[in-house]
Amino acid sequence: MTKSATFTAVLIGLAFCFLLVPDVARPEALYLGGISTHIASPDSQYNQSHDLIAYEHNSYLVGRFKNSYSRTSYVAAKGWHEQSGYLRLSLFVGGVYGYRSCYGDEGTEARLCPMLAPSATYTRWRVQPAVFLFGEALVLSARVEI
Repeated sequence: MTKSATFTAVLIGLAFCFLLVPDVARPEALYLGGISTHIASPDSQYNQSHDLIAYEHNSYLVGRFKNSYSRTSYVAAKGWHEQSGYLRLSLFVGGVYGYRSCYGDEGTEARLCPMLAPSATYTRWRVQPAVFLFGEALVLSARVEI
């Protein structure tokens, strides 16, 4: 089995854990889609539509997306959140698999890299706009409470 197929199997297994364990039968939210702009570099050289799909439950996040180099990537992270009125500020810390190098696009194979992603979400409605900072990519996504 290839590394990508192994990581996909692990991600699917984690998602099923959300469904099978009674305490975590339903994730708190789904993140769907992602449109980005790159702050320090010209956008024309990067993918700007990320096809994000992620589950969040009890501050844990697992998901899949197309990275800035248009490669399938996977994320697993722990989040810390601070709610003030309708504004939810978060910091996700974890790992991402799918980039060829942790800074840039050197290398020939996907690797596991550390991830630090602050975000802000407007939580007034069930479908909530969320903004993440992934490296230099500012990403707009939708968080859907389940």
